[in-house]
Amino acid sequence: MYELRFDKNAENVYKRAEVNLVRRLNRCFDHLRENPYSHPNMKRLSGTLAGFIVVG
Repeated sequence: MYELRFDKNAENVYKRAEVNLVRRLNRCFDHLRENPYSHPNMKRLSGTLAGFIVVG
């Protein structure tokens, strides 16, 4: 299982999010923790952000 880490800005946004959004995000985070390379809405970033993954 993988570990997800947030920066301070993302953590603050998550804490202020509505319950429905938090529930949806948690579902995505659970899926990413199990296997971050097979999420249906995942894209690898290139350029200066190469090596990072964005989901959305």
